[in-house]
Amino acid sequence: MKDFYIQVKKIIDSSIKKISFLETKKDFSMLTKNDLIIQNKIIRLIKKFFPEVKQFICEENFNIKNFKKIDFNKSFAIIDPIDGTENFFVENRMYGTLISINYQTKKKIDLIYLPSFNIMVTRDNILKVSNKPKKNNNISLLSTKCLNKNLKGSQYRMYGSSAYSFYKFIIGEANEFIYCEGAKIWDCFTGLRLAKLINCKLNTTNKNWLKNPEYKTKFRLTWN
Repeated sequence: MKDFYIQVKKIIDSSIKKISFLETKKDFSMLTKNDLIIQNKIIRLIKKFFPEVKQFICEENFNIKNFKKIDFNKSFAIIDPIDGTENFFVENRMYGTLISINYQTKKKIDLIYLPSFNIMVTRDNILKVSNKPKKNNNISLLSTKCLNKNLKGSQYRMYGSSAYSFYKFIIGEANEFIYCEGAKIWDCFTGLRLAKLINCKLNTTNKNWLKNPEYKTKFRLTWN
């Protein structure tokens, strides 16, 4: 698996050196050429390492009709090439890549890579990386969709990137991570599967999120 992680890192590091804006999407989020380059290269890499993976759920070419046809009992991959594209475009370091793969039926890969910090969290190293927050830690990480909830207080943080937020939660710099409205599958699936490996409690609108994930999932992740 080490070779796969190395190749993922090389693809991302080489593909973000020159930032290139492409367009503003229908939901008013930003798309760069870098997003598409990384996504396409990661798909090719997965096909090389895991040829049995034929089903891909990717942010930049997502189609809800195709998503409904996904059989999660078979091999699949979920890719968010640059989570926090707006941060990336303005050269804010809080962005990352999320990748989840199921192959050979039961084998799994989940990784979060933060290129600006040269940090990769995987199923292989998460127990070494993770830390339980201190008892007086009252910090809650919120999705940007929580802005209309009128939540106030210095204990709240919004980073504009699920990849970065999950990392901050995993290393114990926050006591909880709340997605006030439904998180799209590429924003939450990888982070939730990694969090499942540590001492956390998950409250979610989709109780079967692991075996039969939905397009969007509302969740609250807290340390036990």
